[in-house]
Amino acid sequence: MILGVPASQAACKVEDPVFASYYRINDQEGNFNDYGRIHWDADSTPSCAQKATWALTAKVKSTVDYIPPAGAQREYQDWLRGAHIALIFAAAQRLGANGYGTKELDTQLKRAADDYQFNLERNADGTIACNNIDGTNSCIDDYAVAASGYAWIAAYKYRRNQSDPAVATFQTKARQQIDNFFQNVCRIPSGNPTVLCKDYNLQPPTDNDQTLSFNHGQQMPPYGFGLMTSIASAVLGLGASGDTYSFTAAQKSVARALMREMQQHVDTAPAPDVFDSTCVTVKHGTDGSYTLDSSVPKYCGGLGTDPYQPQMYALNEFYTKKIGNLPVAPYMSTNFYSGHFNTSSTGMSFFSFSRRETYGEHGYDWWPYPGPEWMPFDKDNPIGFLEQVSSTGLAQGWTCDWDAPSKSIVIDIYAGTTKVTSGTVPVRADSFSESAIRTECRGGDYHRFWIQLPTWTKGQAITAYGLDYTWFGNLKLYCLTGDCTW
Repeated sequence: MILGVPASQAACKVEDPVFASYYRINDQEGNFNDYGRIHWDADSTPSCAQKATWALTAKVKSTVDYIPPAGAQREYQDWLRGAHIALIFAAAQRLGANGYGTKELDTQLKRAADDYQFNLERNADGTIACNNIDGTNSCIDDYAVAASGYAWIAAYKYRRNQSDPAVATFQTKARQQIDNFFQNVCRIPSGNPTVLCKDYNLQPPTDNDQTLSFNHGQQMPPYGFGLMTSIASAVLGLGASGDTYSFTAAQKSVARALMREMQQHVDTAPAPDVFDSTCVTVKHGTDGSYTLDSSVPKYCGGLGTDPYQPQMYALNEFYTKKIGNLPVAPYMSTNFYSGHFNTSSTGMSFFSFSRRETYGEHGYDWWPYPGPEWMPFDKDNPIGFLEQVSSTGLAQGWTCDWDAPSKSIVIDIYAGTTKVTSGTVPVRADSFSESAIRTECRGGDYHRFWIQLPTWTKGQAITAYGLDYTWFGNLKLYCLTGDCTW
């Protein structure tokens, strides 16, 4: 079924009428935008984060459960699916950081990580479709998004278990795809077009070299420079996995060239910035040579009714921190304009939630220091007590988890064997606590709970549990009065 309510009532993005919590067969963009909505809600209100957890659990399960026809790729093994995986596991990081993960979600994330494989785009006959480095299709989008997917899986594995050998495996795969990206960027050494796109490995690149970002034959600077967003995402994911990534001098040179190419084709006179129409196409000669055709200049943002826009990207912070020596020009990729993305309750276009979250969060919002908070490590179980139940049925006590001492954890209360605390948003021990409890909890000011029990619980034994912030483990809170009934 499709989760949804009328647009006028929808509070969370996973409640939008077009959102699907199931796998959309043969609908890459539809699934991608679904993950974008989940990613958005993962960092939203508690109610929306809770719903994002349920939606992500259901969608990943449905996707992994789906058995494709004979000869077809499994969904998480089809080309460009690293972009989907990156949103899935980055959303899980934020859900975990905000205390809205579950064991059920963890089970499905493990399945997704096991299922994901990087594969290049293929033609109908099974041959690789992006094996040309002559300006038609050089695989750089495949490599960039694969790097981000592997990196965010590594981050999740690391936060779950720092000693898991799979962490290093996924880190290595992410690094390999970053390398593949830079090695396949179309580069003209020192402006010499006679060796179009073929000279990366013949000599070290210099800052005088030029890049040409082609998307199936037409130069599109946002295609090359824009894919640095996925590289930025991969570096963030590697950082969340405990791995510091440093670009080589050659990679930095290529990255700067991609930025220069972008700058050369952006007109900053309007507001917001726009692309000009000075881009070229690749002309294939009968002798096998390749030349640049500028006789019919092309619009540099691409064709169609929904082209790329310069302010879809704001990579300046990432470039400043990781690349350095930025080429100075009127366009410096400092302004992110969310109005370029359709984030309405019915938005499902190419530039909708999926790319809004990828470009806007992974490439921009998450880069200023100190960046977002990631899911804490799972080392300790909760502590605390159920201090008493008053004669009027007010249960009081405190509980916390050393894994996230500044956070408030969930409380489950039972009357006999019946759970009392239930609803769309879990009840938390989030009332102000005195300094002694702060000391016991190793930080944080909100670890007390005061919960009024319903009248039907009168005369029954009341038990309370503090639930582990990182989803695994709980503590039955000892009743200090010995008999917590009322």
